[in-house]
Amino acid sequence: GVILISPKTQELKKILPVLNSKKIPSVCINHNGTDCGISSVMSDNATCFEKFLYHCLNRLDIKKIAYLGNSPERYDQKQRLDTYTGFIRQNNLQCDKNSILTTDTSDSKVTKWLSKIFTSAYRPDLLISGSIPHAQTVLAWCTEQKISIAIDFYLAAFDDPGYYSVISPSITCIQQDLNQLGKKAAEVLMRIITEKHRKVYTEIIPMKISFRESTDNKYLIKESA
Repeated sequence: GVILISPKTQELKKILPVLNSKKIPSVCINHNGTDCGISSVMSDNATCFEKFLYHCLNRLDIKKIAYLGNSPERYDQKQRLDTYTGFIRQNNLQCDKNSILTTDTSDSKVTKWLSKIFTSAYRPDLLISGSIPHAQTVLAWCTEQKISIAIDFYLAAFDDPGYYSVISPSITCIQQDLNQLGKKAAEVLMRIITEKHRKVYTEIIPMKISFRESTDNKYLIKESA
């Protein structure tokens, strides 16, 4: 079997028919963030935000969303919230007032809110954070509570709204490390090898590595194939 790693989705798509024709079991790992449907959006923050939500709903099983906002004085806060609530209505998603936190948020307020929503009937499938610091608080809290971002819910964070850095959110969907990704690739490859009467011999595992110097953190980001 073969495990391929490439930043070029189009190149991977070209090689897949060749691998299939030769019946070579293979797993392709795509680490190019530009194919996630976000980075081409060079417009205002709310539009990018909406595009990202649409992308999540098309790729992932998202039913319930929670939103952790910025301080209310931020110029784009109302625009974001309007986009968020409008998207909820249009797509018949479940949401209640307790799943939105838009006031000025201290760490203690955020953790109290997290405790509330994760023990309620509206436990989110996707949590959207309006800032990287808030997302880091979420990550720390989830680690303490043994809640897995890779399994229990998805986390998205937008930073520096209105600027280009919002185009590639530094946390998108699933956080995992390289060992986990390698293990998954090996497991998928072994499943392909052992399956009988298989017509397609390849699978793609898209992911992206994103590094932000401002937070001094590295996130490995995987999209659902």
